[in-house]
Amino acid sequence: MTQIGLARTEVGAIGRGDAGEIRIGIFSAVGAGFLSELIRVFGTANPSIHLTFVDGDQAEHVGALRLGTLDIAFVTGTADWPECETEQLWTEGVFVALPEQHPLTAKEVVSWEDIGAARLIVSDVPPGPEIHNYLIQRLADLAHHPFIERHNVGRLNLLSLVALGRGLTLVSEGVAVTDFAGLQFRPMVDATLPYSAVWSPQNDNPAFLRLLNLARSMAQSARSTEISPALAVAPPRVALSQTRGQSR
Repeated sequence: MTQIGLARTEVGAIGRGDAGEIRIGIFSAVGAGFLSELIRVFGTANPSIHLTFVDGDQAEHVGALRLGTLDIAFVTGTADWPECETEQLWTEGVFVALPEQHPLTAKEVVSWEDIGAARLIVSDVPPGPEIHNYLIQRLADLAHHPFIERHNVGRLNLLSLVALGRGLTLVSEGVAVTDFAGLQFRPMVDATLPYSAVWSPQNDNPAFLRLLNLARSMAQSARSTEISPALAVAPPRVALSQTRGQSR
């Protein structure tokens, strides 16, 4: 009878969203900013809910959402994903990673013309291919074709290559607010990335729904006050965009 009582209590907690597990797909560095603050606040308020994180590219995450092996994914962009719902929650600035002695470190803001003739490096590991496409798109109007090298390394090793003078790369604001030996980060002019939550409308996991509600509430609060949660943990500012829910 004691075991039955404990089981009943546990099932009730899961049904209310007080316990259980949320499987979260992440696409870029958590770093500091909206996503890190969301995880911190949710974890503090819901210590009995276990959070499992999975790194990967957007297509992998969406496939896992459809199969039910992920509850939610946080990805860049606002792409249409069939059989899923997408809601844009925040935006982050784009930064260029520079060796600490690079001439561009003298600038407060770097333009696309400043890096148009530079050697640029990206990773073959997500989000490297997306950064490659972003560079091509933004530099297409310059007079010369950008020189971009691709390396089959992870994010940390790619940044190490930048520190060694092997080229420049772009990073999200979540990466730029962290310290990395031998590197300086400068914001790119007129460069932001939208970030969205993606999930399956068939998912009725109460713990996941609690996380989604908190994410929406934080986005709404930051939008109404025009202050990002990132300011509470580290500069620079992360501007939040309009929240938009769409059925996919």
